[in-house]
Amino acid sequence: MTRIHLAWIALAALTLATPRGLHAQHGLWGVPLVEKIDSLASAVVAEGRVAGVAIGVSRNGEVLTRGYGWADLENGVPITAETVFRVGSVTKQFTAAAILQLVDRGLIALDSSIANYLPEFTDLRAVTVRHLLGHTSGIVRRDGHLTLQSAPGEQFAYGNTGYLLLGRIVAAVSGVPYDEYVRDHLVGPVGLHSTMYCDEPKFGGRMSEGYEWSDGALAEDRDLDIRVAGAAGALCSTVPDLLRWNAALHGSRVLSPASYQAMTTAGTTTDGTGTGYGFGLDVMHTHGHRSVGHSGTINGFSAMVTHYPGAGLDVVVLSNTRGEEAGRIAEIIALWALGEDVPEPLDRAIPYRFLVRYVGTYELSPGEELTVIVEDGHLFFRQSGQQRIRLRALGGHRFIADSDESTSIVFSGDGGRVTRLMLVRGEARTVARQIR
Repeated sequence: MTRIHLAWIALAALTLATPRGLHAQHGLWGVPLVEKIDSLASAVVAEGRVAGVAIGVSRNGEVLTRGYGWADLENGVPITAETVFRVGSVTKQFTAAAILQLVDRGLIALDSSIANYLPEFTDLRAVTVRHLLGHTSGIVRRDGHLTLQSAPGEQFAYGNTGYLLLGRIVAAVSGVPYDEYVRDHLVGPVGLHSTMYCDEPKFGGRMSEGYEWSDGALAEDRDLDIRVAGAAGALCSTVPDLLRWNAALHGSRVLSPASYQAMTTAGTTTDGTGTGYGFGLDVMHTHGHRSVGHSGTINGFSAMVTHYPGAGLDVVVLSNTRGEEAGRIAEIIALWALGEDVPEPLDRAIPYRFLVRYVGTYELSPGEELTVIVEDGHLFFRQSGQQRIRLRALGGHRFIADSDESTSIVFSGDGGRVTRLMLVRGEARTVARQIR
């Protein structure tokens, strides 16, 4: 992989202090808000850990779109509002919408077995379409085969396998490949001009390069066969297109009222535990404001697309660097637009599907345990014999105690699974492994 020196990035960023994009009327947004967005994004690029970002904000139909940094560092190509990015798991809401359109047409039933549409999976007959949409199917891939890890509906476990199967169901029921269905029934009717399977030649040179931060420098991302991501993460798009998509999806132009309600309502497992996830969308509350949206992370790219129904607000942030900056920027901008203070340090609103990765009991020392739970969209921890304490999310698997900023927890693991934590109290550090 080609590596780009940090000093060069910082110098280059200074030449791009002026954002590139469309300005909304200052009468709606106000000069301070626009200036704060410009300052935030320019500072993120200048730090050198992110090659660039594109930002879109829409409130009650008025739109602001901007680009910052570089689409191609080596060749000095700047990011604009029209730059194309891989959007990873943002794809899942398009897949869910495709399924629900077929439900609206009477061709699919949410509570029907997936074997009714994919007969080769008769051994998974207990799994329904609803289970796949809400990540409660219990399906895992082992030795190249799909099998059940838990009873359908029993547990929430976010992953890609269920959505890859949903893409196959779309194709089987509609009679056309998944990407063609998305093009003809979602992208085309809504008027999205740059949203499609990530086929770079189709974008006429507007496709961004992707980067990874590694060993103190940005490096080009590793090659990825986008077909592997399929209906779970294979789409590319732009900020203006995703704002148009949000306006159509949440403006009753894609689904029936009943299907839209199902898509944007958090599900439950069989024991009544809330999942914080609808169909292809996280259902959250950000500092008291309800939101629905989804993040996306894929080789060299990250994305966040969020809708705040009570405020008529949509925020889209796309980055050509893998990491958490897109989510952090999107949340800060949303708080500004909603008239809320941005806490310092920022208390990130993290989807339930990510929070549950940290849940468990960790052994600090023989006989001394620390238990982590999720409640009301937040993490809490409790040491043996002590009261529970809420944790504020800082990003990067780091959390700080709500009552004592000298206490923090950093989670880590192997192969994408959390297996240990480090408890920091002042200068003291204790590493604990997960025991259950």
